[in-house]
Amino acid sequence: RGELPIAMLPILVPALLDALPVDPFDPISNPIKYRLTPAGPTLYYNGANRRDDNATPPVPDPMSPYFADAVRSFNTLAPGQSWPNAPAADWVIYPDPPADAPAPADPDA
Repeated sequence: RGELPIAMLPILVPALLDALPVDPFDPISNPIKYRLTPAGPTLYYNGANRRDDNATPPVPDPMSPYFADAVRSFNTLAPGQSWPNAPAADWVIYPDPPADAPAPADPDA
């Protein structure tokens, strides 16, 4: 119909997906999140603080080394436990960050 639905994810199952991907940082294993904004659709997971921060990406870049550290340590957390000192941010999967977004810091520099 030429428009994006407000609740798009449920209509993908089973037409295109067997199930919605699970948010690995959601304390009760809810699926990936979808939000339709005036700028367009956004797909995201909770951040390492395990809260929905309204698709707020980490600064300076969603694929910073912080994400890799969070994923590496994720399995060491007790169920429902947040990653220590995790910022109020989510892992935005789509859309990509703007081309003029700052590059992530080099952890080895």
